[in-house]
This record gives sequence, structure tokens and C-alpha cells, in this order.
Amino acid sequence: MSTKNLRSGLALATSWVLGACGGGIEPIPVPPDAGLGPDTIRAPIRLVTERLADSAPYWVGALPNDGILAAYPDQILRIETATTSALSPTDGQIVGVGRWEQGLLVAASDGFYALHEGGLDRSPLSDALTDLQPADLLPISRLGHRELWIAGTSGLASWSQGQLQRLRPGALPTAGCRLAYGPKISGIEAVWAACQGQLYGLVDDGAGPKAHPQAAVSDVRSLAADDAGTLWIVNGQGHVWSRGSAGDWRPHDFALEATQVMAEGPDTWIHTASGLWHHNADGFAEVMGLGDARAMLATAPGQVVLSSGAGLLRGHLQRVVRLDGLSANALLQAPAEVSIYPLQPEMVTSVVATLDDVEVAVIAQWQVNIDPADLADGSHVLSVSVTYEDGQVLSSTLRFSRYAGPPPTWTQDVRPLFEGRCAICHGNDSGARRLDSSALWQEQIDAILYNVTTENMPLPPSEPLTADELQRIEGWVAAGYPEGD
Repeated sequence: MSTKNLRSGLALATSWVLGACGGGIEPIPVPPDAGLGPDTIRAPIRLVTERLADSAPYWVGALPNDGILAAYPDQILRIETATTSALSPTDGQIVGVGRWEQGLLVAASDGFYALHEGGLDRSPLSDALTDLQPADLLPISRLGHRELWIAGTSGLASWSQGQLQRLRPGALPTAGCRLAYGPKISGIEAVWAACQGQLYGLVDDGAGPKAHPQAAVSDVRSLAADDAGTLWIVNGQGHVWSRGSAGDWRPHDFALEATQVMAEGPDTWIHTASGLWHHNADGFAEVMGLGDARAMLATAPGQVVLSSGAGLLRGHLQRVVRLDGLSANALLQAPAEVSIYPLQPEMVTSVVATLDDVEVAVIAQWQVNIDPADLADGSHVLSVSVTYEDGQVLSSTLRFSRYAGPPPTWTQDVRPLFEGRCAICHGNDSGARRLDSSALWQEQIDAILYNVTTENMPLPPSEPLTADELQRIEGWVAAGYPEGD
């Protein structure tokens, strides 16, 4: 994929936005003696680790489907479940990677690159933001955030729906920011920025971005947010503070000399001078047995990437089973070999697989062969159960679709489902997030699939989607979002 081809698909429209301050100052923090009580400390924990590479990189980033991008001075490693490929390094140091409207984007100190199967190509964003010099990248989120946020040594910018905006939030600093999606402000989705020690939230209330500075904390060096609506920060004194969904700030005393915080899903990881700590809804726990390993990135719920003298490691709160060879929600058009990768394979005693609740053969090297000719049209589920010698049983599932004839389309299948089941809350004039177009569904499809398959949506008293309705959505996604007549 050449830069010329990429450029033909981009329409860069640059605008400068002044973010008004005021009207959004957050509450003063709740004093430590106001009834919050001391931190809850759990028993120490140990991680199950796997080695990803023989040496430690200077930077790592998360890719889709549990992939890792690891940057070294002389090469870049793209680490997938079954393969590791080496790419040529960029001229500048990599600082971020993530998904946006055009695919996968890599930010380096010398500009932006499109990441594809063949390697890296320079992105047209480099020409549009020649003076920015990227320092951090906040990609489009699986939780439904539609903007790509870019922090540079000279300012802030965002990209959404073909529009590139440079942001200047009043007198607040914008250089060298660290970014995180975090808790809402006044009920509006917020992006949080720590810039030159100051912390503020950015929200768009329909009249343009506004900045909400947080006077409660200062000298912020690291920030992250979990999916419980808690924002975590580490300040220059090595202290950890958190902001709850109600806007209250509180200090934490579980450990001193913290240097970095990272979060993904319900898990927060805090690196301190004495080692790594983990936090979830049950409290804080010290992570034991890591030796010289240092946390670099939280990549998925229950997972953290570590660098050590032994190389690049991935630590897991518990064993996992990965499936490779067929993507989740894919449209199966040709026979596929699905490989099963359990963590700690030397301890596995048996592997059992079922396809639509019917047991299928697991052949040598733990593979399952799936032929679309054997399947009816619609959605299908491959389930794998792995038993370990200590008696633990783990399961993993993979949903996919098969259509011999025309797959579902937006016009004939998904839009009628939306109008009948979703429009009352997600229509053009409703209070919830709009979902009244194919484009909006595509931008937020990860969040949509998660909410309907877990029966979080539709909200009661509406009934959950039926199996047929789920198949329509999954088949439409698998087919590449066809519009229809």
C-alpha cells in the first residue's frame, strides 16, 4: 500500500478550535478523613507469564486480537498469536499505535505511518501536522469513542469523520501531553490530558471542545482510566490519586514511590520503586515473583506486558486459551484451520471442541478444521474446552458466519432491526448515543456487539435480541457492512 493510495482516501480539513475554560471546574477532592477509609489490600498475587521476544524493546503498543507491536532501535516486531514478523524501523522513535478510520496508524517522533501486512508507509497525516512531532496517540476505542487524538511536542489535535482539528484549550498547556479516555464530565464522554503537570478533561457539549481543569491534583506524570469510571494518576512525588465517577478525588497509601499507572478493562496496574501492584474492584494486591521485570503496557483485561532481562514478557492474571486462524465475527467463505493456543501447554491434559454444541475432531497440534460446505447459512459458534493437569478447565469461544447466498445488508436487515429495537433510545432526536446510520454502526460496532451479545442492550423492559437478530448483525459485519439496495 503506497502513500499515494492512502492519500487518495483521505480528505484533510484542518480547523483550529479554541476550547473555552470555565463552567466545568471539578469538585474539590474529598479529604482523606471524610469516610473513605484506608485502601483495601488483598493477598499478594503471581502472574502466569509467556515470553514474547528474547530482548526488551524501548516501546510496546497493543494491536487488535491480542497482538503486540514492539519497537527496537534496529527493527520493529509485530507479534501475533501464531507468528512474529520483523519490520524496518522508523527514522524516529515510535510513541503510539492504534486504530482509526483508515486502518492502523503508528505515531513516531518523525511523523505518522500506516501499518499494514507488508510493513509501514508514511501517512498523509504527517504532511497535515508537520509541526506537531507526536508524543502520544489515543486511538479510536472499542468502547465507542470515534475520535483519534494526537498529542505532540507542540500541541494537541484530533481526527474524526474526515475532520482534523488543532486544539487550544484557553491558557492551559498543550505540549507533551499524555492522554486517556476516562470518566464522563457532566454526563459527557471525556478525554483526559496531563500536560506539563496539569490535568484537564476535554468534552464536546455540541458547541465545541471545552476544557475542565482539575485543581485538585498537580504535577501529574502518568494517567490511566479503568472501565469502572475511575481515573488514576501518579504525581511527581510518587503518590497515587484516583477520581471516581462522581468527581471526587482521593489519595491512596497502599505503596509509595509510584512511577507509572496503566489500565485496561477492570484492571489497573501501578509500577512502584518496590515492584508492581494490581487493582480491581476487590482492592490492591502486590504482584510477586517478577524479579527485575517492569510493566510497560496493559493490553487487555487481565494482561500486562513486561520488560525484563529475560526479554519481553506478557503476564496474565490467569491462564488463557487463544484461537487463531479465523477472526471473530468473520464470514467463512473457504475451509479454515483454527489453531488452539493454551497458555502453559505443557500442563494440558485434554482439549475438546464443539461446533454449534456438536463435538468435532481436534487433530494433531490442536487444530480444528471447519468447512463452510458443512454449515447452514447464519451464525455459528466454535467452543473449545481445555483441561489442565491440576484440574482447571478453561473455555474459549469464536463466533463466525456463513452465507452461501447474499449476506445481510444494512437496508434490508440491520436498519429494520434498528428501527424496531433500538431507535427509541438511539435515534436522531433521542438522548442516548446516535446509531441511526450505517456509518455510525460501523464506527461503534465493537461496543454494539459487546452490549447486545452480553444482553446489556436493549435496556429493560425490552427483551434481549433473539438469535436470529444477532445473526443478522454478525453476518452484516462479517460480510464487510454491505449497504444493500
